[in-house]
Amino acid sequence: MKVLRGSVGFLGMTAAAAAAAGSAATSIPFNGWYHCEMNSIDYNMYVHATASSKALHRHVPFLNVAPSLTHTSHAHGRALNSYTNYECGEFQMPMCHEEVCHDVRNKTIDVFVKRKLANPAKVAEIGKEKVLWVMQGGPGDSSTAMEQLMSSLYWEMNETVSIYTMDHRGTGRSNRLVCNAAEAMTSGSAGGLGITADEYPACIQDLLFQMDNHTNAFSVTSAAYDMKKVIEATQTSNGTQVFVYALSYGTFLVERLMQLASPAVRGYIVDSVVSQSAADFGHMATFSNWDKDVAVVGARFLDVCSADAFCSNKFSNANVSQVTWALYESLDEAARGSNTCADMINDLGVGPPSDSLRSLFGTMLQSMAFREFIPALVYRLARCAPTDVDVIQTFVDKYVREAGRWGVRSSSEDSVLYYSELLYGLIVYSEMWEHPTPSYDALYQTFRRGIMGGDTYALVQSYCTFTGATDPACAEFNLPPSAPFRYSPDAYWNVTAVVPLHSTALLMSGGLDPQTERQYARAQYAAMSGQRRLIEFPQAGHCTTFTTRRTTVCWFLHI
Repeated sequence: MKVLRGSVGFLGMTAAAAAAAGSAATSIPFNGWYHCEMNSIDYNMYVHATASSKALHRHVPFLNVAPSLTHTSHAHGRALNSYTNYECGEFQMPMCHEEVCHDVRNKTIDVFVKRKLANPAKVAEIGKEKVLWVMQGGPGDSSTAMEQLMSSLYWEMNETVSIYTMDHRGTGRSNRLVCNAAEAMTSGSAGGLGITADEYPACIQDLLFQMDNHTNAFSVTSAAYDMKKVIEATQTSNGTQVFVYALSYGTFLVERLMQLASPAVRGYIVDSVVSQSAADFGHMATFSNWDKDVAVVGARFLDVCSADAFCSNKFSNANVSQVTWALYESLDEAARGSNTCADMINDLGVGPPSDSLRSLFGTMLQSMAFREFIPALVYRLARCAPTDVDVIQTFVDKYVREAGRWGVRSSSEDSVLYYSELLYGLIVYSEMWEHPTPSYDALYQTFRRGIMGGDTYALVQSYCTFTGATDPACAEFNLPPSAPFRYSPDAYWNVTAVVPLHSTALLMSGGLDPQTERQYARAQYAAMSGQRRLIEFPQAGHCTTFTTRRTTVCWFLHI
Protein backbone atom coordinates (compact mmCIF):
# COMPACT_ATOMS: atom_id res chain seq x y z
CA MET A 1 0.00 0.00 0.00
CA LYS A 2 1.28 3.47 -0.83
CA VAL A 3 -0.08 6.62 0.77
CA LEU A 4 0.89 8.99 -1.99
CA ARG A 5 -0.55 12.28 -0.87
CA GLY A 6 -2.10 13.86 2.21
CA SER A 7 -1.22 13.76 5.86
CA VAL A 8 -4.27 13.11 8.08
CA GLY A 9 -6.95 10.44 8.41
CA PHE A 10 -10.01 10.83 6.20
CA LEU A 11 -12.62 10.96 8.94
CA GLY A 12 -10.30 13.22 10.88
CA MET A 13 -10.18 15.61 7.94
CA THR A 14 -13.95 15.61 7.74
CA ALA A 15 -14.51 16.37 11.40
CA ALA A 16 -13.28 19.94 11.08
CA ALA A 17 -14.97 20.38 7.73
CA ALA A 18 -18.28 19.16 9.12
CA ALA A 19 -18.50 22.09 11.47
CA ALA A 20 -18.19 24.48 8.55
CA ALA A 21 -21.39 23.58 6.74
CA GLY A 22 -24.89 22.22 7.25
CA SER A 23 -28.17 22.00 5.40
CA ALA A 24 -31.78 21.36 6.23
CA ALA A 25 -33.71 18.45 4.82
CA THR A 26 -35.51 19.20 1.56
CA SER A 27 -39.01 17.99 0.73
CA ILE A 28 -39.33 15.66 -2.28
CA PRO A 29 -42.40 13.52 -3.11
CA PHE A 30 -41.66 10.17 -1.49
CA ASN A 31 -43.75 7.02 -1.16
CA GLY A 32 -42.33 6.00 2.21
CA TRP A 33 -39.90 3.43 3.54
CA TYR A 34 -40.90 -0.22 3.11
CA HIS A 35 -39.33 -3.35 4.54
CA CYS A 36 -37.17 -5.09 1.94
CA GLU A 37 -34.49 -7.78 1.79
CA MET A 38 -30.75 -7.19 1.71
CA ASN A 39 -30.39 -8.91 -1.66
CA SER A 40 -32.61 -8.00 -4.57
CA ILE A 41 -31.36 -11.04 -6.48
CA ASP A 42 -30.96 -14.65 -5.44
CA TYR A 43 -27.70 -15.32 -7.29
CA ASN A 44 -28.42 -19.04 -7.25
CA MET A 45 -31.40 -18.42 -9.52
CA TYR A 46 -31.17 -17.30 -13.13
CA VAL A 47 -33.51 -16.33 -15.88
CA HIS A 48 -32.78 -19.02 -18.43
CA ALA A 49 -32.88 -16.89 -21.54
CA THR A 50 -30.00 -17.00 -23.99
CA ALA A 51 -31.49 -14.81 -26.68
CA SER A 52 -29.30 -11.87 -25.69
CA SER A 53 -26.47 -13.55 -27.57
CA LYS A 54 -28.21 -12.51 -30.80
CA ALA A 55 -27.37 -8.87 -30.13
CA LEU A 56 -24.37 -7.03 -31.48
CA HIS A 57 -21.57 -6.87 -28.96
CA ARG A 58 -19.52 -9.69 -27.57
CA HIS A 59 -17.00 -8.71 -24.90
CA VAL A 60 -18.31 -5.36 -23.70
CA PRO A 61 -16.11 -3.36 -21.30
CA PHE A 62 -17.86 -2.49 -18.05
CA LEU A 63 -16.77 -0.31 -15.17
CA ASN A 64 -18.79 -2.17 -12.60
CA VAL A 65 -18.48 -4.21 -9.44
CA ALA A 66 -19.00 -7.92 -8.94
CA PRO A 67 -21.09 -8.77 -5.85
CA SER A 68 -18.47 -10.91 -4.14
CA LEU A 69 -17.62 -9.36 -0.77
CA THR A 70 -18.64 -11.39 2.27
CA HIS A 71 -17.96 -11.43 5.98
CA THR A 72 -18.59 -13.62 9.00
CA SER A 73 -21.17 -12.18 11.33
CA HIS A 74 -19.79 -13.81 14.48
CA ALA A 75 -16.09 -13.18 14.06
CA HIS A 76 -14.23 -11.84 17.09
CA GLY A 77 -17.22 -12.48 19.32
CA ARG A 78 -19.48 -9.99 17.56
CA ALA A 79 -23.00 -11.10 16.71
CA LEU A 80 -24.18 -8.27 14.49
CA ASN A 81 -27.20 -8.12 12.26
CA SER A 82 -26.20 -6.76 8.89
CA TYR A 83 -28.48 -8.99 6.81
CA THR A 84 -32.01 -7.93 7.78
CA ASN A 85 -34.13 -4.85 8.46
CA TYR A 86 -33.40 -3.08 5.19
CA GLU A 87 -35.78 -0.43 3.89
CA CYS A 88 -36.58 0.63 0.34
CA GLY A 89 -38.46 3.59 -1.09
CA GLU A 90 -38.91 5.72 -4.20
CA PHE A 91 -38.37 9.45 -4.55
CA GLN A 92 -40.23 11.27 -7.29
CA MET A 93 -37.92 13.41 -9.41
CA PRO A 94 -38.58 15.62 -12.41
CA MET A 95 -37.47 13.90 -15.58
CA CYS A 96 -35.77 17.20 -16.41
CA HIS A 97 -34.04 18.88 -13.52
CA GLU A 98 -34.41 22.60 -14.12
CA GLU A 99 -30.63 22.92 -14.10
CA VAL A 100 -30.38 20.50 -17.04
CA CYS A 101 -33.39 20.73 -19.37
CA HIS A 102 -36.99 21.97 -19.64
CA ASP A 103 -39.81 19.49 -20.16
CA VAL A 104 -43.13 21.16 -21.03
CA ARG A 105 -44.96 17.99 -19.98
CA ASN A 106 -43.46 18.15 -16.48
CA LYS A 107 -42.90 14.41 -16.58
CA THR A 108 -41.55 12.72 -13.47
CA ILE A 109 -39.59 9.56 -12.78
CA ASP A 110 -39.16 7.46 -9.65
CA VAL A 111 -35.70 6.98 -8.16
CA PHE A 112 -35.19 3.84 -6.04
CA VAL A 113 -33.26 4.04 -2.77
CA LYS A 114 -32.29 1.28 -0.31
CA ARG A 115 -30.96 1.82 3.19
CA LYS A 116 -30.05 0.12 6.47
CA LEU A 117 -30.20 2.39 9.47
CA ALA A 118 -27.65 2.34 12.25
CA ASN A 119 -28.51 0.37 15.36
CA PRO A 120 -30.34 2.84 17.66
CA ALA A 121 -28.69 1.20 20.67
CA LYS A 122 -25.24 2.14 19.37
CA VAL A 123 -25.69 5.77 18.36
CA ALA A 124 -26.69 8.77 20.42
CA GLU A 125 -29.65 9.58 18.18
CA ILE A 126 -30.90 8.28 14.83
CA GLY A 127 -30.81 11.27 12.54
CA LYS A 128 -27.48 12.47 13.85
CA GLU A 129 -25.40 9.38 13.08
CA LYS A 130 -22.86 9.20 10.26
CA VAL A 131 -24.39 8.25 6.90
CA LEU A 132 -22.54 6.49 4.08
CA TRP A 133 -23.84 6.25 0.50
CA VAL A 134 -22.34 3.59 -1.79
CA MET A 135 -22.65 3.92 -5.57
CA GLN A 136 -22.20 1.35 -8.34
CA GLY A 137 -20.48 1.44 -11.68
CA GLY A 138 -21.38 0.50 -15.24
CA PRO A 139 -22.60 2.80 -16.57
CA GLY A 140 -25.95 1.11 -16.87
CA ASP A 141 -25.65 -1.02 -13.75
CA SER A 142 -28.09 -0.73 -10.88
CA SER A 143 -27.27 -0.89 -7.18
CA THR A 144 -27.67 -4.67 -6.86
CA ALA A 145 -23.91 -5.26 -6.59
CA MET A 146 -23.74 -2.76 -3.73
CA GLU A 147 -26.00 -4.78 -1.45
CA GLN A 148 -23.37 -7.17 -0.09
CA LEU A 149 -20.98 -4.26 0.26
CA MET A 150 -23.62 -2.43 2.32
CA SER A 151 -23.82 -5.42 4.63
CA SER A 152 -20.05 -5.67 5.00
CA LEU A 153 -19.62 -1.96 5.67
CA TYR A 154 -22.42 -2.04 8.23
CA TRP A 155 -20.72 -4.94 10.00
CA GLU A 156 -17.23 -3.44 9.89
CA MET A 157 -18.54 -0.14 11.26
CA ASN A 158 -20.14 -1.96 14.18
CA GLU A 159 -23.71 -0.93 13.28
CA THR A 160 -22.96 2.73 14.02
CA VAL A 161 -23.37 4.09 10.47
CA SER A 162 -26.49 4.18 8.30
CA ILE A 163 -25.80 2.84 4.79
CA TYR A 164 -27.67 3.99 1.67
CA THR A 165 -27.56 3.18 -2.03
CA MET A 166 -29.69 3.95 -5.08
CA ASP A 167 -30.30 2.87 -8.66
CA HIS A 168 -29.11 5.82 -10.72
CA ARG A 169 -31.74 6.98 -13.18
CA GLY A 170 -32.18 4.82 -16.26
CA THR A 171 -31.27 1.59 -14.45
CA GLY A 172 -33.09 -0.99 -12.37
CA ARG A 173 -36.02 0.43 -10.46
CA SER A 174 -35.20 4.04 -11.36
CA ASN A 175 -37.00 4.29 -14.68
CA ARG A 176 -34.86 1.68 -16.44
CA LEU A 177 -34.60 2.62 -20.10
CA VAL A 178 -36.63 0.23 -22.22
CA CYS A 179 -38.43 0.51 -25.55
CA ASN A 180 -41.68 -1.35 -24.88
CA ALA A 181 -43.59 0.17 -27.79
CA ALA A 182 -40.93 -1.01 -30.23
CA GLU A 183 -40.97 -4.37 -28.40
CA ALA A 184 -37.24 -4.88 -28.53
CA MET A 185 -35.51 -6.54 -25.56
CA THR A 186 -38.07 -9.33 -25.33
CA SER A 187 -37.28 -13.02 -25.60
CA GLY A 188 -39.43 -13.25 -28.72
CA SER A 189 -37.88 -10.31 -30.55
CA ALA A 190 -35.17 -10.56 -33.19
CA GLY A 191 -32.43 -9.57 -30.75
CA GLY A 192 -33.90 -11.38 -27.79
CA LEU A 193 -33.05 -9.63 -24.55
CA GLY A 194 -30.44 -7.60 -26.40
CA ILE A 195 -31.00 -5.24 -29.33
CA THR A 196 -29.87 -5.80 -32.92
CA ALA A 197 -28.73 -3.13 -35.37
CA ASP A 198 -32.06 -3.46 -37.21
CA GLU A 199 -34.04 -3.02 -33.98
CA TYR A 200 -32.21 0.06 -32.76
CA PRO A 201 -33.84 2.72 -34.99
CA ALA A 202 -37.37 1.93 -33.74
CA CYS A 203 -36.16 1.49 -30.17
CA ILE A 204 -34.42 4.87 -30.25
CA GLN A 205 -37.50 6.53 -31.72
CA ASP A 206 -39.56 5.06 -28.87
CA LEU A 207 -37.10 6.38 -26.28
CA LEU A 208 -36.94 9.84 -27.82
CA PHE A 209 -40.74 10.07 -27.58
CA GLN A 210 -40.64 9.00 -23.93
CA MET A 211 -38.07 11.73 -23.21
CA ASP A 212 -39.54 14.35 -25.54
CA ASN A 213 -36.06 14.36 -27.13
CA HIS A 214 -34.41 15.35 -23.82
CA THR A 215 -31.65 12.75 -23.88
CA ASN A 216 -29.71 14.83 -21.36
CA ALA A 217 -32.46 14.03 -18.85
CA PHE A 218 -30.55 10.74 -18.41
CA SER A 219 -27.07 12.25 -18.39
CA VAL A 220 -24.44 11.89 -15.69
CA THR A 221 -25.32 15.37 -14.47
CA SER A 222 -29.02 14.50 -14.16
CA ALA A 223 -28.16 11.44 -12.07
CA ALA A 224 -25.86 13.58 -9.92
CA TYR A 225 -28.72 16.01 -9.25
CA ASP A 226 -30.85 13.05 -8.14
CA MET A 227 -28.17 12.10 -5.65
CA LYS A 228 -27.77 15.65 -4.40
CA LYS A 229 -31.48 16.14 -3.83
CA VAL A 230 -32.12 12.74 -2.24
CA ILE A 231 -29.14 13.13 0.09
CA GLU A 232 -30.35 16.55 1.13
CA ALA A 233 -33.90 15.23 1.57
CA THR A 234 -32.81 12.36 3.81
CA GLN A 235 -30.44 14.42 5.92
CA THR A 236 -32.63 14.96 8.96
CA SER A 237 -30.48 17.43 10.87
CA ASN A 238 -27.52 19.73 10.53
CA GLY A 239 -25.58 17.38 12.77
CA THR A 240 -25.66 14.48 10.30
CA GLN A 241 -22.35 13.77 8.55
CA VAL A 242 -22.91 12.32 5.07
CA PHE A 243 -20.18 10.57 3.10
CA VAL A 244 -20.41 9.19 -0.42
CA TYR A 245 -18.38 6.13 -1.45
CA ALA A 246 -18.22 5.29 -5.15
CA LEU A 247 -16.58 2.50 -7.09
CA SER A 248 -15.59 2.35 -10.76
CA TYR A 249 -17.95 4.33 -13.05
CA GLY A 250 -19.64 5.41 -9.85
CA THR A 251 -16.57 7.60 -9.26
CA PHE A 252 -17.37 9.56 -12.43
CA LEU A 253 -20.91 10.08 -11.16
CA VAL A 254 -19.80 11.09 -7.67
CA GLU A 255 -17.12 13.42 -9.04
CA ARG A 256 -19.97 15.13 -10.90
CA LEU A 257 -21.87 15.27 -7.61
CA MET A 258 -18.81 16.94 -6.10
CA GLN A 259 -19.04 19.61 -8.81
CA LEU A 260 -22.58 20.37 -7.62
CA ALA A 261 -21.10 21.11 -4.16
CA SER A 262 -23.93 19.94 -1.96
CA PRO A 263 -23.50 21.35 1.55
CA ALA A 264 -24.88 18.06 2.89
CA VAL A 265 -21.89 15.95 1.82
CA ARG A 266 -18.90 16.01 4.15
CA GLY A 267 -16.67 13.54 2.37
CA TYR A 268 -16.19 11.82 -1.00
CA ILE A 269 -14.46 8.44 -1.35
CA VAL A 270 -13.69 7.37 -4.93
CA ASP A 271 -12.26 3.90 -5.47
CA SER A 272 -10.92 2.94 -8.93
CA VAL A 273 -11.07 6.41 -10.35
CA VAL A 274 -12.41 7.56 -13.71
CA SER A 275 -10.66 10.91 -14.10
CA GLN A 276 -12.72 13.85 -15.31
CA SER A 277 -10.44 15.81 -17.60
CA ALA A 278 -7.45 15.55 -19.93
CA ALA A 279 -5.70 17.64 -22.55
CA ASP A 280 -6.85 15.31 -25.32
CA PHE A 281 -8.77 12.09 -25.93
CA GLY A 282 -5.54 10.09 -25.97
CA HIS A 283 -5.07 10.70 -22.25
CA MET A 284 -8.72 10.69 -21.20
CA ALA A 285 -10.44 7.94 -19.21
CA THR A 286 -12.60 6.79 -22.12
CA PHE A 287 -13.82 3.38 -23.17
CA SER A 288 -12.13 3.92 -26.53
CA ASN A 289 -8.81 3.79 -24.60
CA TRP A 290 -9.80 0.57 -22.82
CA ASP A 291 -7.48 -1.77 -24.72
CA LYS A 292 -4.48 0.52 -24.24
CA ASP A 293 -5.08 0.48 -20.50
CA VAL A 294 -5.58 -3.30 -20.34
CA ALA A 295 -2.33 -3.78 -22.27
CA VAL A 296 -0.39 -1.62 -19.80
CA VAL A 297 -1.73 -3.47 -16.77
CA GLY A 298 -1.40 -6.86 -18.47
CA ALA A 299 2.31 -6.27 -19.02
CA ARG A 300 2.64 -5.00 -15.45
CA PHE A 301 0.97 -8.15 -14.13
CA LEU A 302 3.33 -10.43 -16.07
CA ASP A 303 6.24 -8.40 -14.70
CA VAL A 304 5.00 -9.30 -11.21
CA CYS A 305 5.30 -12.96 -12.22
CA SER A 306 8.82 -12.35 -13.54
CA ALA A 307 9.79 -10.76 -10.22
CA ASP A 308 8.33 -13.61 -8.15
CA ALA A 309 10.79 -16.43 -7.42
CA PHE A 310 8.28 -19.27 -7.76
CA CYS A 311 6.52 -17.92 -10.86
CA SER A 312 9.74 -16.90 -12.58
CA ASN A 313 11.32 -20.30 -11.91
CA LYS A 314 8.56 -21.98 -13.93
CA PHE A 315 9.76 -20.00 -16.94
CA SER A 316 13.45 -20.65 -16.24
CA ASN A 317 13.74 -17.01 -15.14
CA ALA A 318 12.89 -15.77 -18.63
CA ASN A 319 10.90 -12.57 -19.09
CA VAL A 320 7.28 -13.75 -18.93
CA SER A 321 6.01 -11.04 -21.28
CA GLN A 322 8.52 -12.14 -23.91
CA VAL A 323 7.47 -15.77 -23.40
CA THR A 324 3.84 -14.74 -23.92
CA TRP A 325 4.60 -12.83 -27.12
CA ALA A 326 6.54 -15.84 -28.41
CA LEU A 327 3.58 -18.07 -27.53
CA TYR A 328 1.20 -15.86 -29.52
CA GLU A 329 3.47 -16.03 -32.55
CA SER A 330 3.92 -19.80 -32.41
CA LEU A 331 0.19 -20.50 -32.02
CA ASP A 332 -0.73 -18.18 -34.88
CA GLU A 333 1.82 -19.78 -37.18
CA ALA A 334 0.92 -23.38 -36.35
CA ALA A 335 -0.75 -25.24 -39.21
CA ARG A 336 -4.04 -26.93 -38.43
CA GLY A 337 -3.36 -30.34 -36.88
CA SER A 338 0.26 -29.59 -36.01
CA ASN A 339 -0.32 -28.14 -32.55
CA THR A 340 -3.17 -29.38 -30.37
CA CYS A 341 -3.09 -26.28 -28.17
CA ALA A 342 -3.22 -23.94 -31.15
CA ASP A 343 -6.21 -25.86 -32.52
CA MET A 344 -7.96 -25.75 -29.14
CA ILE A 345 -7.60 -21.97 -28.83
CA ASN A 346 -8.40 -21.42 -32.50
CA ASP A 347 -11.69 -23.28 -31.98
CA LEU A 348 -12.83 -20.54 -29.61
CA GLY A 349 -13.72 -18.70 -32.79
CA VAL A 350 -12.62 -15.14 -31.98
CA GLY A 351 -9.91 -14.98 -34.63
CA PRO A 352 -6.31 -16.16 -34.64
CA PRO A 353 -5.26 -17.86 -31.39
CA SER A 354 -3.37 -14.77 -30.21
CA ASP A 355 -6.57 -12.69 -30.44
CA SER A 356 -8.47 -15.26 -28.40
CA LEU A 357 -5.79 -15.31 -25.72
CA ARG A 358 -5.45 -11.52 -25.60
CA SER A 359 -9.17 -11.22 -25.02
CA LEU A 360 -9.38 -14.17 -22.63
CA PHE A 361 -6.43 -12.97 -20.55
CA GLY A 362 -7.81 -9.43 -20.58
CA THR A 363 -11.03 -10.75 -19.06
CA MET A 364 -9.24 -12.93 -16.51
CA LEU A 365 -7.07 -9.97 -15.50
CA GLN A 366 -10.20 -8.31 -14.11
CA SER A 367 -10.65 -11.11 -11.55
CA MET A 368 -8.42 -11.48 -8.49
CA ALA A 369 -8.98 -15.24 -8.58
CA PHE A 370 -8.68 -15.93 -12.29
CA ARG A 371 -5.79 -13.58 -13.07
CA GLU A 372 -3.51 -16.01 -11.23
CA PHE A 373 -4.29 -18.65 -13.85
CA ILE A 374 -2.79 -16.51 -16.64
CA PRO A 375 0.89 -17.44 -16.09
CA ALA A 376 -0.10 -21.09 -15.64
CA LEU A 377 -1.98 -21.06 -18.95
CA VAL A 378 0.95 -19.40 -20.72
CA TYR A 379 3.26 -22.05 -19.27
CA ARG A 380 1.05 -24.98 -20.26
CA LEU A 381 0.17 -23.63 -23.70
CA ALA A 382 3.85 -23.10 -24.46
CA ARG A 383 4.75 -26.64 -23.33
CA CYS A 384 1.57 -28.31 -24.64
CA ALA A 385 2.29 -31.80 -23.31
CA PRO A 386 -0.61 -34.29 -23.19
CA THR A 387 -1.24 -33.48 -19.51
CA ASP A 388 -1.28 -29.78 -20.40
CA VAL A 389 -3.86 -30.38 -23.11
CA ASP A 390 -6.15 -32.08 -20.59
CA VAL A 391 -5.82 -29.22 -18.10
CA ILE A 392 -6.34 -26.52 -20.75
CA GLN A 393 -9.37 -28.32 -22.18
CA THR A 394 -10.92 -28.58 -18.72
CA PHE A 395 -10.32 -24.87 -18.14
CA VAL A 396 -11.86 -23.94 -21.48
CA ASP A 397 -14.88 -26.15 -20.84
CA LYS A 398 -15.47 -24.86 -17.31
CA TYR A 399 -14.43 -21.21 -17.52
CA VAL A 400 -15.35 -20.30 -21.08
CA ARG A 401 -18.20 -22.56 -22.09
CA GLU A 402 -19.95 -23.78 -18.94
CA ALA A 403 -19.52 -20.79 -16.62
CA GLY A 404 -19.84 -18.30 -19.48
CA ARG A 405 -17.32 -15.97 -17.87
CA TRP A 406 -15.94 -14.90 -21.23
CA GLY A 407 -18.36 -13.75 -23.88
CA VAL A 408 -21.65 -11.90 -24.00
CA ARG A 409 -23.04 -10.36 -20.85
CA SER A 410 -24.95 -13.01 -18.96
CA SER A 411 -28.72 -13.29 -19.21
CA SER A 412 -29.12 -13.47 -15.44
CA GLU A 413 -31.85 -11.64 -13.58
CA ASP A 414 -29.54 -8.64 -13.20
CA SER A 415 -29.24 -8.23 -16.97
CA VAL A 416 -32.94 -8.81 -17.57
CA LEU A 417 -34.39 -6.55 -14.88
CA TYR A 418 -31.75 -4.13 -13.64
CA TYR A 419 -28.92 -3.46 -16.10
CA SER A 420 -29.67 -1.02 -18.95
CA GLU A 421 -27.85 -1.54 -22.23
CA LEU A 422 -29.50 1.66 -23.49
CA LEU A 423 -28.23 3.85 -20.65
CA TYR A 424 -24.79 2.32 -21.06
CA GLY A 425 -24.71 3.40 -24.70
CA LEU A 426 -26.21 6.82 -24.02
CA ILE A 427 -23.63 7.78 -21.39
CA VAL A 428 -20.58 6.06 -22.89
CA TYR A 429 -21.05 7.47 -26.39
CA SER A 430 -21.97 10.93 -25.11
CA GLU A 431 -19.24 11.45 -22.51
CA MET A 432 -16.81 8.52 -22.42
CA TRP A 433 -15.79 7.82 -26.02
CA GLU A 434 -13.55 9.67 -28.45
CA HIS A 435 -15.34 11.94 -30.95
CA PRO A 436 -15.18 11.36 -33.86
CA THR A 437 -14.64 7.70 -33.23
CA PRO A 438 -11.48 5.86 -34.21
CA SER A 439 -12.21 3.29 -36.88
CA TYR A 440 -12.83 -0.38 -36.22
CA ASP A 441 -9.45 -1.21 -37.76
CA ALA A 442 -7.60 1.44 -35.72
CA LEU A 443 -8.97 0.06 -32.45
CA TYR A 444 -8.37 -3.51 -33.61
CA GLN A 445 -4.72 -2.68 -34.25
CA THR A 446 -4.52 -1.12 -30.77
CA PHE A 447 -5.88 -4.40 -29.40
CA ARG A 448 -3.30 -6.39 -31.39
CA ARG A 449 -0.41 -4.26 -30.12
CA GLY A 450 -1.23 -5.12 -26.52
CA ILE A 451 -0.33 -8.30 -24.69
CA MET A 452 -3.90 -8.38 -23.30
CA GLY A 453 -7.04 -6.54 -24.32
CA GLY A 454 -10.79 -6.30 -24.24
CA ASP A 455 -12.20 -6.25 -27.80
CA THR A 456 -13.16 -2.57 -27.62
CA TYR A 457 -13.01 -2.40 -31.42
CA ALA A 458 -16.27 -4.38 -31.43
CA LEU A 459 -18.05 -1.36 -29.92
CA VAL A 460 -17.41 0.98 -32.86
CA GLN A 461 -20.57 -0.27 -34.58
CA SER A 462 -22.53 0.33 -31.39
CA TYR A 463 -21.12 3.87 -31.18
CA CYS A 464 -22.25 4.49 -34.74
CA THR A 465 -25.75 3.21 -33.97
CA PHE A 466 -26.14 5.53 -30.97
CA THR A 467 -24.71 8.60 -32.67
CA GLY A 468 -26.59 8.39 -35.97
CA ALA A 469 -23.66 6.96 -37.96
CA THR A 470 -22.38 10.38 -39.05
CA ASP A 471 -18.66 9.80 -38.37
CA PRO A 472 -16.49 8.73 -41.33
CA ALA A 473 -15.57 5.50 -39.52
CA CYS A 474 -19.25 4.48 -39.51
CA ALA A 475 -19.63 4.15 -43.27
CA GLU A 476 -18.31 0.58 -43.39
CA PHE A 477 -21.19 -0.77 -41.29
CA ASN A 478 -24.04 0.23 -43.65
CA LEU A 479 -26.37 0.76 -40.71
CA PRO A 480 -30.07 1.48 -41.21
CA PRO A 481 -30.98 5.19 -40.88
CA SER A 482 -31.61 6.19 -37.28
CA ALA A 483 -31.96 9.29 -35.16
CA PRO A 484 -28.99 9.84 -32.84
CA PHE A 485 -29.43 8.81 -29.22
CA ARG A 486 -26.84 10.87 -27.38
CA TYR A 487 -26.54 14.27 -25.72
CA SER A 488 -24.00 17.06 -25.92
CA PRO A 489 -21.69 17.12 -22.89
CA ASP A 490 -22.49 19.99 -20.54
CA ALA A 491 -20.29 22.55 -18.79
CA TYR A 492 -19.14 19.99 -16.20
CA TRP A 493 -17.57 17.68 -18.79
CA ASN A 494 -13.77 17.65 -19.11
CA VAL A 495 -13.52 19.80 -15.98
CA THR A 496 -12.02 18.42 -12.76
CA ALA A 497 -14.01 18.91 -9.59
CA VAL A 498 -12.85 21.18 -6.82
CA VAL A 499 -13.27 19.63 -3.39
CA PRO A 500 -15.82 21.89 -1.67
CA LEU A 501 -14.49 23.90 1.28
CA HIS A 502 -16.64 21.99 3.76
CA SER A 503 -15.65 18.57 2.37
CA THR A 504 -12.70 16.24 1.85
CA ALA A 505 -11.90 13.60 -0.76
CA LEU A 506 -10.16 10.22 -0.55
CA LEU A 507 -8.99 8.63 -3.81
CA MET A 508 -7.98 4.94 -3.98
CA SER A 509 -6.43 3.01 -6.84
CA GLY A 510 -5.14 -0.49 -7.57
CA GLY A 511 -1.84 -0.97 -9.34
CA LEU A 512 -3.16 -4.03 -11.20
CA ASP A 513 -6.52 -2.55 -12.17
CA PRO A 514 -7.05 -2.93 -15.94
CA GLN A 515 -10.44 -1.19 -15.97
CA THR A 516 -9.40 2.10 -14.37
CA GLU A 517 -5.64 2.20 -14.78
CA ARG A 518 -3.84 4.02 -11.96
CA GLN A 519 -2.80 6.92 -14.22
CA TYR A 520 -6.37 8.22 -13.98
CA ALA A 521 -6.40 8.39 -10.18
CA ARG A 522 -3.08 10.20 -10.31
CA ALA A 523 -4.37 12.61 -12.95
CA GLN A 524 -7.56 13.29 -10.99
CA TYR A 525 -5.60 13.95 -7.82
CA ALA A 526 -3.14 16.27 -9.58
CA ALA A 527 -5.91 18.31 -11.22
CA MET A 528 -8.05 18.59 -8.08
CA SER A 529 -7.75 21.27 -5.45
CA GLY A 530 -8.94 21.20 -1.86
CA GLN A 531 -8.45 18.72 0.99
CA ARG A 532 -7.74 15.35 -0.59
CA ARG A 533 -5.62 12.22 -0.31
CA LEU A 534 -4.58 9.56 -2.81
CA ILE A 535 -3.75 6.01 -1.70
CA GLU A 536 -2.48 3.29 -4.05
CA PHE A 537 -2.58 -0.45 -3.40
CA PRO A 538 0.10 -1.85 -5.77
CA GLN A 539 -1.26 -5.42 -5.97
CA ALA A 540 -4.97 -4.57 -5.94
CA GLY A 541 -7.18 -4.94 -8.97
CA HIS A 542 -10.37 -3.10 -9.86
CA CYS A 543 -12.12 -1.75 -6.77
CA THR A 544 -9.58 -1.96 -3.97
CA THR A 545 -12.36 -2.73 -1.48
CA PHE A 546 -12.76 -6.17 -3.06
CA THR A 547 -9.27 -6.85 -4.36
CA THR A 548 -6.77 -5.92 -1.64
CA ARG A 549 -5.57 -9.12 0.00
CA ARG A 550 -4.88 -8.33 3.63
CA THR A 551 -5.49 -10.15 6.90
CA THR A 552 -7.03 -6.88 8.13
CA VAL A 553 -9.73 -4.84 6.45
CA CYS A 554 -7.18 -2.29 5.26
CA TRP A 555 -9.57 -0.41 2.96
CA PHE A 556 -12.05 0.02 5.81
CA LEU A 557 -9.42 1.47 8.11
CA HIS A 558 -8.75 4.21 5.57
CA ILE A 559 -12.43 4.97 5.08
